[in-house]
This record gives sequence, C-alpha cells and structure tokens, in this order.
Amino acid sequence: MRNSLRLLSTISLVFLLNACNLVSDYGNQLPSDTQGYITYTNKTLGISILAPENWKREMTIGGNYNMSPEEGNDYDGISVSSSDISQLFEGKLPRDVSLDDFHAQAMKSWYDRKSIGPEFEVSSRKTILSGYPAWEVTYSYTPENSDRRTATERFTLHDGKVYFLRWYAKTSHKNRYRREFETIRDSYRIL
Repeated sequence: MRNSLRLLSTISLVFLLNACNLVSDYGNQLPSDTQGYITYTNKTLGISILAPENWKREMTIGGNYNMSPEEGNDYDGISVSSSDISQLFEGKLPRDVSLDDFHAQAMKSWYDRKSIGPEFEVSSRKTILSGYPAWEVTYSYTPENSDRRTATERFTLHDGKVYFLRWYAKTSHKNRYRREFETIRDSYRIL
C-alpha cells in the first residue's frame, strides 16, 4: 500500500507542478458529432479530446482532466494532462530531450518496483498519440488489502511539453471501458 501511494503521489506531484497555470483554465465543453460524447478543449493543457457525456468529468487545480464512469468510483477512469518537461525529474532533462530518453528516465523514476510496489508488472511499447511518436506503459500492482489494479499511460513530447493520456482500472474491470478509452485516445489532439 505504501508503495502504491508513493507512485500515486509522484504522479500527482507531476500534475500539481502545473497548478499555477491551471487555476483559472478549466477548459470548455461543447457538443460533438460523436453520439454520447462532448468535445473538451483546454488551451493551457494544449489538448482537445472527446469525453463521455454521461461520465463525471472534472478539471483539477493540479492540472488533470479526470473522467470516471460514476460518482465515487476512484478505481476506474481516464485522465489527460500535460507538463513542461523542465518541471519533471527535478529539471534533469532538457526541453529538447528525445522521446526515447524521456521514456528511459520515466521507466527509472516512475515505473519501478520502489514506486509501484512488490507485485508489480510493467511493460512498454512504442506507439502514437495525436499523430506523434509516443510510448505506452502498462503496469499492474496490488495495493495492500485491495483488488489488483492496472494502468495504461501514453505519452508524447511536443515543443518542450509532455502530453499524457492515462487509463486506470481494477484489473477485473480492465476491458469494461476499453471502447471509451479508444474513443478518447483516437480523438486526442495536441493544439
């Protein structure tokens, strides 16, 4: 449990670093041509996506746009965020870092046994996000006294920023919201 909380704290800290810029920009939501979805655009995050119309949606002060299928469901959801590269990893990476070097640093800093926990599994593969080369990291872990969890994160770099798309769920629910994740992933646009 302690390691799971450490990972969530680390990832939350990444997103909190953007808080000063995001307090006043909660984005806008407009109807979309895709039935059951709205179009969410946030210029500070620099993204536009489709979001499930009937899901709970919120922009946090820390810079995450979170979507969950129901109120009080903190284990199934999808979130998007972005951050200046210079604000991550204690400023160790330059703005023009390569995607592969960023991935290597993320694997050492975020996706290791110390951060995730003793029963973790992790894999990564190259992919795309918003038409840009990206990495997808999938990891599973078992919090103390809880059900196994799985998270999939895609990230890409553009103009000195990293853009994230994260899908998380109880492992037993992993495929329950696959269609929504794929719709959001395919609609993800960097502005």
